Amino acid sequence: MRAVSKGYDRELAKVGLVTTQFSLLTVIALRGPLPLGVLATRVGLNASTLTRNLKPLLKAGWVQLETAGDARRRIARITIEGAAMQTAAEPYWRTAQLELDAMLGPILNEGLHEVLDAALNKLLTID
Repeated sequence: MRAVSKGYDRELAKVGLVTTQFSLLTVIALRGPLPLGVLATRVGLNASTLTRNLKPLLKAGWVQLETAGDARRRIARITIEGAAMQTAAEPYWRTAQLELDAMLGPILNEGLHEVLDAALNKLLTID
């Protein structure tokens, strides 16, 4: 996974992001405002890792946290600037994806996706 992440990070660095930040922006952009617990589950992170990964996005003004009635329940919402950053980063993510696809070839690439999907499904059901 580190070897794969390097290619994505190299491309996303061109817009000032790393893979985890792009993933968070994309999930929030696609799913809409999400409670932090739901967001953590969607991206497969524990609460403290999610908080740590959100900090640069909050500082940049790309994500904001809101409270929903109870001050303990926080919701992550993408900002206009965050949506613009996610859109700007998408071509770089696609370039990294195409490079990985070309490196692996269709058979290995399909096998990798099948194994990763199965592993993620299994891991995300563990409490």
